[in-house]
Amino acid sequence: MIILALAAPLYVGDPVNMDPFKRLQPPSAEMWFGSDNLGRDVFARTIFGARISLLVGLLAAASAAVVGLLIGVVAGYNRSFDNIIMRIMDGLMSIPTILLAIALISLTGPGIAILIVAIAIPETPGVARLVRSVVLGVRERPYVEAALCGGASLPKVLWRHILPSTIPALMVQGATVCASAILTEAGLSFLGVGVPPEIPSWGNMIASSRLYLAIAPLTIFAPVSALPSQSLPSICSGTVCATCSIPARSRDADMLMRESLEDDVLLDVRDLETHFYGEDSVTHALSDISFQVKKGETLGVVGESGCGKSVTALSILRLLPKLSARTVGGEVRFHGRDLLELSDREMRKIRGDQIAMIFQEPMTSLNPVYTVGHQIAEAVQIHTKASRSVAMAKAQEMLRLVRIADPSVASATILTKCQAACASGP
Repeated sequence: MIILALAAPLYVGDPVNMDPFKRLQPPSAEMWFGSDNLGRDVFARTIFGARISLLVGLLAAASAAVVGLLIGVVAGYNRSFDNIIMRIMDGLMSIPTILLAIALISLTGPGIAILIVAIAIPETPGVARLVRSVVLGVRERPYVEAALCGGASLPKVLWRHILPSTIPALMVQGATVCASAILTEAGLSFLGVGVPPEIPSWGNMIASSRLYLAIAPLTIFAPVSALPSQSLPSICSGTVCATCSIPARSRDADMLMRESLEDDVLLDVRDLETHFYGEDSVTHALSDISFQVKKGETLGVVGESGCGKSVTALSILRLLPKLSARTVGGEVRFHGRDLLELSDREMRKIRGDQIAMIFQEPMTSLNPVYTVGHQIAEAVQIHTKASRSVAMAKAQEMLRLVRIADPSVASATILTKCQAACASGP
């Protein structure tokens, strides 16, 4: 149906041409589906009506997807705005789509542009809630923390690591919105508040032909049959595209070891104290943590699960969730500078360049949307401003340094080595 609609001017006649002498004619070689009550070609109007349905459906779906994506990302990543935004979305979702569209169109009059807006607005909350749910899950993944640990800025993390994860769900939802918009447009046009009567539309055709069902059934049968043939394939195509867009987990890997540090004491942690905040309670996760790491020294911190090993590392790198955790005391001196006193921008320059963290689970600490090579090259580019080709060459060099002979072997050991390469700095 989509191909037939796009090529309509090449093989069908004028859908608005009226011939009073050919009113309600049966199918013929000239008019395959007969004519309507004004003598217009039903087949031509059905095909050209598909063009209107496609235009309204695709533009309404695209508008709802773009606006819903922005709202969902902001609500999912920034929890301070989450409640406010989601309550507004809940309010919009409580209003039936048809009623909201009729109210908007009644204020401005019928037209294709206002029809697209009227359909997109009530569809946006569903997209926003879907994207928000995806972002809430992805933002807690170790590879997002690893990107922040590597010095990537928040906009870059959102663009490269969080937004790509929403694409499969967004494709399915967009296809559903497109199909819903096609049906909504037909319903509004049937009620007389959609596409203007002079424009061929399936809803207009059904409305004008219902009185002649017994005399000329094809005048209403053609648009009624076309509706599912347009909406169902759009849903199926969205599902197929979403399935094809889910990438395989990367098997390449990269990066680079660097910098001989001058001071004898590289890291000096003194009286570190971190609290976690609940709704009506405070948990003292760390208290009076002090240790030093000298040049060439390896320090092992041993303890049972939940004792605070990971929280210590996250506190040092200032990667704790800002709304629920805070380092309230102590010093973390790296090269003599207190990391707790630095701005976020200064910390991004240090993370992944001079100090980094290798996360515990290699299968979740690497972003499945990108290859390992791309993730390592990204860290190199952030800190050295190198070109893409130079960054990839340095990434391959780092793979050799961690003795990865065949990076296509995706074992846990290989992935752990890839993380070590990522954490080595550019």
